[in-house]
Amino acid sequence: MDVDDLISFILNRGIVLVYGPAGSGKTNLTLWLLSRVSRSTEAKQLFYVSTEGSSYVHLLSRYCFGNNIYFINAVNIDHLLDIILNVCYGKKDVAAIAVDSINNFYRTEALESNIVNKLLNTIMALLAYAHRRMGSYIIVTAQVREVDTLSFSGESILRFWSDVIAYIRKVGEPELGGRELIFESPDEIAGLTLELRIGDKGVELRKPSTQYI
Repeated sequence: MDVDDLISFILNRGIVLVYGPAGSGKTNLTLWLLSRVSRSTEAKQLFYVSTEGSSYVHLLSRYCFGNNIYFINAVNIDHLLDIILNVCYGKKDVAAIAVDSINNFYRTEALESNIVNKLLNTIMALLAYAHRRMGSYIIVTAQVREVDTLSFSGESILRFWSDVIAYIRKVGEPELGGRELIFESPDEIAGLTLELRIGDKGVELRKPSTQYI
């Protein structure tokens, strides 16, 4: 299976969860995947939802998008739920939905609200529904609490709903942009590690000719 087949296999499985420390490359990886989908599905819409403000904007020039992608900033978990509801029920042809990072508000609001678990569950259920109803590709990212523990807020909820789970981390010299994307599920690719480089040219596979499966 080459890289194009692998990406298709991953995105078609359902909800894809990528977790890792801040600065590990989750946003770049998400934008890279969306750019590939955008170019191949010009008749459908794509949505990138940021829960961390407009920090992603300076990365957009690294990737090539069609005119069918929309970038939205969510300001709190209620707003995020409204956005996902509107996309899932207000649109007919949605190629992809990405939420980066989906547990950002959970981390900040969990201590203030006893319904935050229900809200996160509802958001994930809606995303699962979008995949089943419209065949939408779903990508969500999550920040870990600490690099050493690799645990993340809302972990049990996110793992329950996710069909593909991968961990991204920096490797080698920081200035070289080396990354490893390590898959935990599904079983067919559990343990698979992709070597990436993230830099001014975006995401590059360091070994594009490798046969993965």
